[in-house]
Amino acid sequence: MSGVRRRVTRLSAVWAATLLFACSLSACGISIAEPAPSAHGTSVTGNSTLDRAGIARIKADRAATFDFTSGQLSRGAAGLEDGMQSPTVDLMGKGTMRLTIKGPQGAIEAQTDVLRALIFEGKPNVDELTYFLTADNKDDFAALVRTGVAYGIDSQRVEQWVKSLEDHPQGRHYYALPAGYTTGLEVIYDLRFDYDKKVQVIIVTVGPKR
Repeated sequence: MSGVRRRVTRLSAVWAATLLFACSLSACGISIAEPAPSAHGTSVTGNSTLDRAGIARIKADRAATFDFTSGQLSRGAAGLEDGMQSPTVDLMGKGTMRLTIKGPQGAIEAQTDVLRALIFEGKPNVDELTYFLTADNKDDFAALVRTGVAYGIDSQRVEQWVKSLEDHPQGRHYYALPAGYTTGLEVIYDLRFDYDKKVQVIIVTVGPKR
């Protein structure tokens, strides 16, 4: 449980700016290092790549696939060079992409408009993939929260949180559910519901099982 808390704390610190997805990253004045240009843009052993050409292809195809069936995804398989990188695919509110992450014991599938990877300097593998699930009302948001059960997130904890949301219809309801592991990967749902906002967000983080 402590490992999950550490990852959620790091996620909140690293991705806090990304929660401002209602405006573009450039318009908000946020600077993000771009992946180095390359000639990839094509899948490497079944993976979408996250170099500039690969990101352009994901946006055009509205689809991305990443293969973690070995339990990890190498930097090279994602089309990325050395150094710390956080490549982002942001559709800027223009529809969604189909995301598939293949784990050792099952796949994670979602429709999302924002996808980001995190690769630390000196590490050969992708540390985590993060994407958003969004809804504009409570019922749709609760349905999205329940999708985490398929990935091993505890159903009782999910229902307790949904009940709390219904019992307290005001203010912020922020909570990171305990991770699920049924796909052989660690899947964390970080819930961000605010009755004062029009769009509600789940930050989903997927990475190697720790």
